[in-house]
Amino acid sequence: MSSVLPSKRKPFIFKQFTIFHDRCAMPLSTDSVLLGSWAPIETDHLILEVGSGCGIISLMMAQRNYTCRIDTVEIDPESFQQGLENFRNSKWADRIWTYCESFQSFSQKNSNLYDHIVCNPPFFHKQLRSPYHNRVISKHAVSLTFAELISESYKLLNEKGKLSVIIPYTEKNFFIQESTKNGLFCIKETSIRSAPEMSFFRSLLTFSKEPAALQKDVLTLYEKDKKTLSKAFKALTHPFYLNVNPPRAKE
Repeated sequence: MSSVLPSKRKPFIFKQFTIFHDRCAMPLSTDSVLLGSWAPIETDHLILEVGSGCGIISLMMAQRNYTCRIDTVEIDPESFQQGLENFRNSKWADRIWTYCESFQSFSQKNSNLYDHIVCNPPFFHKQLRSPYHNRVISKHAVSLTFAELISESYKLLNEKGKLSVIIPYTEKNFFIQESTKNGLFCIKETSIRSAPEMSFFRSLLTFSKEPAALQKDVLTLYEKDKKTLSKAFKALTHPFYLNVNPPRAKE
């Protein structure tokens, strides 16, 4: 069976940048948009994205924080090349540096200490693996386990550094426990569901080397009709999505 992913040539156009993702191991997803718009990076100076793919999260962070420098690391060569092209075609090309290697290799030789590490990590541990090799690397924990992400992130964070991720809701407790064992404490947690009556399916989490009171909330993407974007989702994503406007006060 062919290992080449089906082509998706059409770009995704955001308000301030354009993303091509037809050559990436995993195409652009709502998970990435959620993490890119949610991660608390507004005051950070040096940020690292692990597994940058097409570059959507780093470009969103560059738009949100006009003074930061962003390093990215991506193990898949095709995804790396497409991310590099997306960065070069953006207005923030001079602030984003990207490396094609594993996070483990990068962490061993990198001397920077980061204010924030952001990652939409591979998380399919038990499901049947995709026949597409690149997609296996991207979405199965075969090249980067949760434990490796956490331990290597700890080494690369400065004393006030933070780690932000989006993971399946069912993996939340394990990830928090593993992080605590490695000296990273959960300080921010948003549970995500599609509609009010539906179960949570993702968790947005931020960890810090400095313990702090945990801030918890819930993000519902759609109203009860499952078609209308919620006020909270509009507020989070309107700086990016073309057809999403800021929520009106009466909504």
